[in-house]
Parts: sequence; structure tokens; C-alpha cells
Amino acid sequence: MCLAAIALGAPAAGPRSLDVQAALQHYARGDYAAFADALSLRGAVDKNLYPSFERTTTRWLRTEGQNPVWRRELVAASVALELAHLFKEEPADRAAPYLVWATRLVRERPHPESGEAERLWYLAAMAGMQESDEPWVLTFNDTIGSVVLEPFRWQLGGEGLVDSALKRFPDDSRFLLARVHHQDFRTNDVDWVPALLEFTGAQAKMRVREDPRTPDETLELARRDEAQRALRKYARLPAVIEAYAQLESVDGLRGEVALRLGFLEGARFEWSNALGHLRQVPVLTDDPYLLYLGRYFSGRILETLGERTAAIGAFEEALRILPGTRSASTHLAAELMMSEHLGDRERAYVVLQNAFSKAATDDPWRLYWRGDARLWPVYIRELREALRWH
Repeated sequence: MCLAAIALGAPAAGPRSLDVQAALQHYARGDYAAFADALSLRGAVDKNLYPSFERTTTRWLRTEGQNPVWRRELVAASVALELAHLFKEEPADRAAPYLVWATRLVRERPHPESGEAERLWYLAAMAGMQESDEPWVLTFNDTIGSVVLEPFRWQLGGEGLVDSALKRFPDDSRFLLARVHHQDFRTNDVDWVPALLEFTGAQAKMRVREDPRTPDETLELARRDEAQRALRKYARLPAVIEAYAQLESVDGLRGEVALRLGFLEGARFEWSNALGHLRQVPVLTDDPYLLYLGRYFSGRILETLGERTAAIGAFEEALRILPGTRSASTHLAAELMMSEHLGDRERAYVVLQNAFSKAATDDPWRLYWRGDARLWPVYIRELREALRWH
């Protein structure tokens, strides 16, 4: 043998696609460490894996005989969720095939004996769908969003995942809250401040030609119509507030409901009510995500009211909860830059450096309009445990 070949050794193995059947078996045995190892191999999961996944999993469901049918199907559907999760930062149509395939499997063949494991599967699926950049299309069959998910929405037959979940678990508080989250998203999609509302009201009353004949007239008509649509949405805010208020007494939701009521009251410029709700958040929960947003929203309101010192304090409290988070950091730095004290202005640079000198974390404000996306790690961990012991 050539000495050079011996010295160089065998060539490094190239990327290999995931062994889907082995991954299913790991999951079915509850060997989640081996499952994670398989997914982490270079090239194991890429955008071309889905056809192999569907083909292999369909065959495995027919031939695997060591588990009851309901558990076998939940294992396969859970593996699909885990694979979809790996595409959360990519275009939504990468994860969608796995999510739709799994949803159809679980909802079209409900099994009474699946119980808590099935409920946890629906929660994890909801969070997985909401991780994407189109969080409401598959969860609620929403037509607002990118057309890239339209074929997948049709595959679900006009019924979003949460509607299917509520048919099976009509009293589950997270699914009931998700329904209001969606209503909130459809209504409150403008970051209202008093000056913007006044401007929008003036735009909505503009006298324009209903049969425009020039580009300028067409633009004026479009601006008037868009302003009127925005005001119609704004007028629906009280209905969303009432929907949240109906969940105020539900254990496990009280902190989040207080947060969202505070945000909505702020959108209506009911500053005292808003700050009152936000002050309740730390009384009702110890969830860092909710605590951070409670202080961040308080800071935004105080900023709007011109109470700079109090706003700075609120943003600083938010950053003590989640240091370096960019949403509060940018607002805090802006307030410090406006200070009359040189030391504050110099501190603004330190705040920004702490926030932007490292990779961005999942900012709670970025996740606010994504429902339960932040709870994916919790739900998938609980689902794994439920499957392990059944």
C-alpha cells in the first residue's frame, strides 16, 4: 500500500441523509439522546429530506408492531414536529410539509386512549407552527400571510390546527388563549400612538375621487381606504380586551392576560389602566418572558408620556430580567442619549455595545405576536415524557 495513502488516511465521510427509520425507532424507545445525535449529523436534515421522511414513516406505521396504533402514530407525528423545528429560521414552507402531514395524521385518526399525550402533541404542534415567520396560517387557517403556505393551508381542508385541538380538548386554557391571540393579531397590527391615530383619522376623512383618473388620485384613494381599514380594526380593540378579560381568572393565564390587557389599553391610550395591568404582572407570574415585557411595555408608555426618568427605570428593570435584550436596550439608549448628563450619554454606548456585540437572543418583543412559540421547549419536553411512559 502506498505510504502516502496510509499517511493521509481514509477520506472523511461526506454528509449523509437522516436514517428516518432509525430515528423513529429511537423516538419510540424513548432514546431521545440517540435521536438528537442522529439529527445533528452533518447533512442529516436538509430541505430535500421530506419525501424520504413521508415514504419511510408511512411504511413504518404499517409494519412497526411493538406499539399500539395510537402511540405509533403520535411517535411519528412527534418526529415530524422535531424535524419541522429545525427549519424554524428558514422560509415557512420548509417546515410546513412535516407540520401538515403530522396534523392530518393525528386529527383524522383520534384515539380516546391517547389522552394527555395527544393534548401535549397539539400544544407542541401549535408552538411549532407559531415559530415560523407565518405563525397564523396553519394554526387558524388564516389567509393573511405569504402565499407560499397557501397549498399547505388547503391541505388542512379549511380547518386550522387550533380548531382541531379545541374539538378534542374544548376546555384547554392554552388553546382558548390562542384563539384570542389570533383575534388580537388580526385587530391590533399597528403600533398606535396619539399622533398616528389623529393622522389616520384625517386621512380617513379625505375627500377623494372614487373614480381616479391620474396616478396621484389613485394614490389618494388608496391612502384613504387604507386609513379607513385601520380605523375599523382599531374600533374592534374593545372586543379583544373583553375576550382577554374573560380569561383573567384562569389559573396559569393570569400573568399573561394582565400583560396583554396592559398592552391593549396602551394601544387605546388608556394609560392609567394600562400601567395598572402591567403592575399586576410580577404579582401574578414569575415567568421572565412576561416580566420582561411588563417592564418593557411600561417603559414604552412612560416614554410616550414624556416621563423620561421613569421610562429609563422601567427599561433598566427589564434588562435586569433579561440582560442585553435588544428591544429594551435600544429604547434605554435612546432615552439616555437625550439626557442632560454626560455620564448618561456615555452609558448609552455601553448599553448598545452589550446588546449588539453578541448574537441576538429570542427577544420577547419579537415573539409577542407569535403566540406560544416561546413554549416549544416546554411542550416538546413534556410530550417526550408522556410518550416515554405510555
